[in-house]
Amino acid sequence: MMNDKIPALSRRMQLVAEMVTKGSRCADIGCDHGYVAIWLYKTGRSPHVIAADVRKDPLKSAQENAIAFGCADNVECRLGDGLTVLKRDEADSIIIAGMGGKTMISILDGSPDIRDAASELILEPQSEVKEVRRYLYANGFEIADESFVREENKYYPVIKAVRAGKAAEVSEEEYLFGPCLIKKKDPLLKEMIEKRQRELHSIKNELANGKDGGARKRLQEVEDELSITRRVLEKYE
Repeated sequence: MMNDKIPALSRRMQLVAEMVTKGSRCADIGCDHGYVAIWLYKTGRSPHVIAADVRKDPLKSAQENAIAFGCADNVECRLGDGLTVLKRDEADSIIIAGMGGKTMISILDGSPDIRDAASELILEPQSEVKEVRRYLYANGFEIADESFVREENKYYPVIKAVRAGKAAEVSEEEYLFGPCLIKKKDPLLKEMIEKRQRELHSIKNELANGKDGGARKRLQEVEDELSITRRVLEKYE
């Protein structure tokens, strides 16, 4: 008998799942316990989901959860590293969430043929977000949508990237804070920028008395970032 229950997701992972275009065959890379993959199938958003993880224990848990929720035939669990678990054109949508930006870039860069065959990438980097955005635009993608969520006093962006029709001109402030978030005037983005400004002013005060070249260089970097934050906040007025 079909299990009609749907797993509950955190707000962050709910945003990730909701970014997937309805009807897409999806791959969740680094699936952990498989709840996003199960949610995607059970809500009808994806007809088939590949749930992949490099670790055996989480994947075993994902397999058990797929069975428990009655969707083991449509949530396919695979053990492997990054996008190597996929064949070309096997997934329309690729999710990579809950890891550092550099790790995410390494996964995407490691299998460019699989990356480029996907219609969309749903990414939730937990660090080096600017570098992830820059990487996407440098590799033929553009950010079609982006949302922001706060959990336990931390801010997490959720990015939907699609193949770009042509190379876009992206400003430094858009790399730093996201073109869609700036355009939306996202209230959480404003909150995060104001918090970042306070941190930058504190760093600036600490560096002000520095005499060595390293301190002067870092001070200039802080000044440059403060200038960017001011430009973005002006858009909220």
